[in-house]
Amino acid sequence: MKTPRFLFVLVGLFLLGGPACAAQDAPLPTVMDEVRVPMADDVTLRTLVFRPEQAGTYPVVLYIPPYDIDNPHRQALGTFLAAHGYVMVMQAPRGKYGSDGTYLPFIDEVPDLMATLEWALVQPWSNGDVGIYGSSSSSYSGQLLAATQHPAIKALVNKSGLTDTQDLFFPGGTFRLNTLYPWLTFFYLGERFPFDQWPARFEAWPVSSGFGWEPGLLDRMAQQGMVDVAKIEVPTLHITGWNDVVYRHTLRLFEGIAENRGGTVPQKLIMGPWMHNYDGEQTQFGDVDYGPDSQLSTEAERAEVLAWFDQHLKGEPKNNTQAPVRVFVMGENQWVESEQWPLAGTTEKRWYLAPSGTLSEDAPTGTEQMSFTYDPAHPVPSYGGVNSHLFPEDAGPRDQAPFAERSDVLVFTSAPIEDTYTLAGRIRMVLYAATDAPDTDFTAKLVVIRPDGYQMIVEDGIVRARYHNGYPVATPITPGEVFRYEIDLGWTALRLEAGERLGVHISSSNFPKYARNPNTGDDPLHATSFQPATQTIHLSPAQPSHLVLTVVD
Repeated sequence: MKTPRFLFVLVGLFLLGGPACAAQDAPLPTVMDEVRVPMADDVTLRTLVFRPEQAGTYPVVLYIPPYDIDNPHRQALGTFLAAHGYVMVMQAPRGKYGSDGTYLPFIDEVPDLMATLEWALVQPWSNGDVGIYGSSSSSYSGQLLAATQHPAIKALVNKSGLTDTQDLFFPGGTFRLNTLYPWLTFFYLGERFPFDQWPARFEAWPVSSGFGWEPGLLDRMAQQGMVDVAKIEVPTLHITGWNDVVYRHTLRLFEGIAENRGGTVPQKLIMGPWMHNYDGEQTQFGDVDYGPDSQLSTEAERAEVLAWFDQHLKGEPKNNTQAPVRVFVMGENQWVESEQWPLAGTTEKRWYLAPSGTLSEDAPTGTEQMSFTYDPAHPVPSYGGVNSHLFPEDAGPRDQAPFAERSDVLVFTSAPIEDTYTLAGRIRMVLYAATDAPDTDFTAKLVVIRPDGYQMIVEDGIVRARYHNGYPVATPITPGEVFRYEIDLGWTALRLEAGERLGVHISSSNFPKYARNPNTGDDPLHATSFQPATQTIHLSPAQPSHLVLTVVD
């Protein structure tokens, strides 16, 4: 299948230079002030104010990271914006890095955010217009603030931002172990362990035995849930990458704003091949080097941010002709421009799992099934994919061929692709499955199989059986009964070459990316024992397990 010419518009070199900005005036001299901002309960938060040296009123940019505000990289962003006529207010959150109070990530953030916003608005350097800059978890804070619909907020920058704490902590109802356990141990407790200690910590049973956290903390953070996207109506710039552990949140936010506002809210989306905490220079992730055109340098990124704020906080006209969506197509290793996401000219295609181990566009005709045994004592290892950026050696495109030989992995493979075949959008797996356990997990993994046998992971997902109707409401299953499980495999933009094949791995574990299900019905984080489970995947016309891909027509 040939890819239409209109889709592939090269913008790689254009991106490297950042937006086509009009010539900027010489940077302004800047100063940094340290102040303490009072909250409603008289707690004060340590705050850095980066502003032009010259007296006057300027648009304000709020940035409230949960990380060290003395970090040179963060301060350089503040100085950069100040030099271009903004005041950046960078604040350490409650209980962290010099701020008073107790640190509780994600919990009850809005009162402090609103207090800081109102404080900034009455300062002599504020002109009353506010933009929000957020990166990673601070973007969640920024989105919460934008969703208040405060009239002063005029623009939002969402860089690799999360949008939904429920999905962050419990995707498919399972605990995201190798991301959240280390992150919370360090940022909540302030304890940093050598990375070579983490495998043993992940293996500990029960999982919660290593937690020194406040009881119920995970649930409290997860219950904050998804930002009310329907209430975000300010122009939003999104920057993230296909190997970023929270890229799905960015696309949900982008699509949600577009859908809820009928496309009337200006948005811009830049999707590279990058991982979380991308440094602006790296081109190789996992086993794949995407080439120099894949880079978004720090300077180019700042230029994008500045152009967005200039347009929506200063009222300057849009000064480039770039389309609002720029997506890096892996495999092709080129940028494309589009007026929309999902891309125009795409359609969903079903690929059915067959008992012969094939993946076919032909619907099944027989009443077949396949089984395997999942033993939590010997889980399928996590290796590659959109995995934790804290363990980069286990993330990115990696070869899954060794796992295809396991008895607890069912592998389904398509015939070789006859022409190029481009995926550009959502991926999901629908399984009709039964288990002899009171509760279990099902996993799916999409791979591209090269002629030499290398199996490159594209994306993966998981669902906990008790949450087959959606997390967080548990719906018990009946052992032996067939249920429909839908596994979210995210999105991708990827071109397959002629001769390559699509592949799917079905199993019940992906450890330590996700905590293991003990198959006993007990809470997996607190269970003290586990047992094997026999899993049966159904492949009949009435129960057609299948993969759904979004494909360029």
